[in-house]
Amino acid sequence: MAKKIRFFDAGGFLSRLRKDQGGNTLAIVGAAIVPLVVMIGGAVDGSRAYMVKARLQQACDAGVLAARKAVGEGAFDANAVSRANSFFNNNFPDGFQGATATVFTPTSPNAGTTISATATTTLPTVIMGLLSPDEDDTAEQRASKERVQARSGRASESNNTILTTQNISLSVTCEATLEVGNSDITMVLDTTGSMSQPISDGAGGTTTRIAALRAAMINFYTTLADAAAGSTARVRYAFVPYSSAVNVGRILFDRNPAWITGGTAGQTWNYESRRAVYQFKTAVPNTTSRTSGTERLSDVTGAQCFNQFSANLAIPGGWTPATLGYSSGQNATRTGDPGATYTFTFRSFDGDDDQPNLNSNSRDECIRNFTRIGPMTVDNETLDGSIPGATFLRWEYRQLDFPVAAYVNSIIPRNPAARTPSEVITSTATSRWAGCIEERTTTPAATFAYDGGLERITPLAATDLDIDTAPTGDPNSRWRPHWPEVMYIRTTSSDNRFANAALTSTNGVLIQTACPVASRLLARLSATEFAAYANSLTPAGNTYHDLGMLWGTRLSSTEGIFAENVNEAPPNGGFVGRNIIFMTDGDLFTSQVSGSSYGIEWHDRRVTNASADNQNARHNSRFRAICEAAKAKGIRVWVIAFATSLSTDLTDCASPSSAFVSTNAATLNTIFSQIADVIADLRLSQ
Repeated sequence: MAKKIRFFDAGGFLSRLRKDQGGNTLAIVGAAIVPLVVMIGGAVDGSRAYMVKARLQQACDAGVLAARKAVGEGAFDANAVSRANSFFNNNFPDGFQGATATVFTPTSPNAGTTISATATTTLPTVIMGLLSPDEDDTAEQRASKERVQARSGRASESNNTILTTQNISLSVTCEATLEVGNSDITMVLDTTGSMSQPISDGAGGTTTRIAALRAAMINFYTTLADAAAGSTARVRYAFVPYSSAVNVGRILFDRNPAWITGGTAGQTWNYESRRAVYQFKTAVPNTTSRTSGTERLSDVTGAQCFNQFSANLAIPGGWTPATLGYSSGQNATRTGDPGATYTFTFRSFDGDDDQPNLNSNSRDECIRNFTRIGPMTVDNETLDGSIPGATFLRWEYRQLDFPVAAYVNSIIPRNPAARTPSEVITSTATSRWAGCIEERTTTPAATFAYDGGLERITPLAATDLDIDTAPTGDPNSRWRPHWPEVMYIRTTSSDNRFANAALTSTNGVLIQTACPVASRLLARLSATEFAAYANSLTPAGNTYHDLGMLWGTRLSSTEGIFAENVNEAPPNGGFVGRNIIFMTDGDLFTSQVSGSSYGIEWHDRRVTNASADNQNARHNSRFRAICEAAKAKGIRVWVIAFATSLSTDLTDCASPSSAFVSTNAATLNTIFSQIADVIADLRLSQ
């Protein structure tokens, strides 16, 4: 065995050199040997340590990446751990550069979305080992070597490398994370009556617009699902089909019944409707009586009254004059009034008491005097059809308050349907709330705009356009049930059609209305569930873009009434991209005489104020403001004009590079696929 050089022995070379006064040069060289050894040894062993640590880091990275890939095929399980160890060992074989005690430990705190690992090893030194303490060292020599070790150790503590004269301890960490975002997509879909019209399928045949939409939606789902396959990405869908109303009643009721007028017992809401007027008879005592009246008779004209039923005039039905010919005070009897004698006296208010107004009876009347001996009955009118003997007489059309609690609660299938209050009292007609709503209180302003400073749509009096605020105790802040079975429009005259709610008429018709398929909150859906919803869409009604966009934004807002649903954290903890896909087959087109989420505009005037001529323009102004509010919330708005052109309103509504035109079913399908591809690319690049 080679004899170990002993620099520090009491009788050794350096000790003798220190005592020798014969030459300074040799002393200097001798003194430099120790630091030279440390420098050379540190360089050699440090270089080895750097190379080994780099290889250790490479192996660690390979291991966690392999495990992450394995998780994409299943979960972070024994297979993923085995894959990680295999790749680590292939890149850092046992005994590499003499390393010993190598340990690689992969872990995951979130079911494989992120995989972390620590790898450690020990590398024996080659040169620095010469400075290690020896069993024969004196205390002074051992202390000197330990000081050298300490200095070399402190110089190498960075980067988890501990250098001693014996060993170098190496440690690295590594991590692999699936950097895949998540996507929330709210589909705001025009399901108005025009969607039932035929259109080219793009392959020489025809289909309907609604069928083309259903197919394109399903293709969109498939495209995005394929892009997300093998990852932990979460993709959720919400839906807002719209026409002249939106069907959000059930999701509001489930969130908080008090947000809806009628969600609490005893509440009422006003509708343009009708009520029954009844007639009943009351008996007059069996005595002789004499009375006179000054009302105009509906069955006696001014001419007949003036001429006292003369022979040259038709005798009104039911009347029998006692004698013919003009005679003041002529007596007559009427069928159904036995024992009664009537005396007629003509009176005119047009300044001519000698001649009746033959063209109009509006200012003439008869004074009736009658004498009756025997029993008599009198006709009475009432709104109470429960009075004994009451029979239906006529309808009266006007705005009426109806209790709505039973109707609102009927949206729950197990609850009974509500009685329809616009029918006669003996009717057994009932109504069940489908879920369409009437909007909160608004203001009939001409223009609306999104105010970025306030983060609100102005004017602020338009509670209906307050996207995020929940209803309070104020009735104006609540939504109301749309009740088409009780809604009638007055038709007596043009004046009454444009009249305010206080006026009434005796003629009216049941309104036309449409209630789309119920809206759905954001949720993960299977392919079967998604297709079932798409295929349930049914076309009907007019085109209220503002209603669809308003509720699409409400269902997507991170700060609104559905924030708990919107902000539900994805399992992978990644970024969530928020999207609204707004599809329409035409420009905004409202109705003055149909029922909508704003009542019957012809009468209610919640949006149009004094004239119905500006109705579309005002709804368009609302639509544009809502689009700006949605984009300000960080939601990307995609707009598809199907079988129609991109109007300025639609183009401005869309986010940059997010507006499309489709002329047939094939291009609609392509556009939906393109949007899905872009969303997938954005999701994968987050």
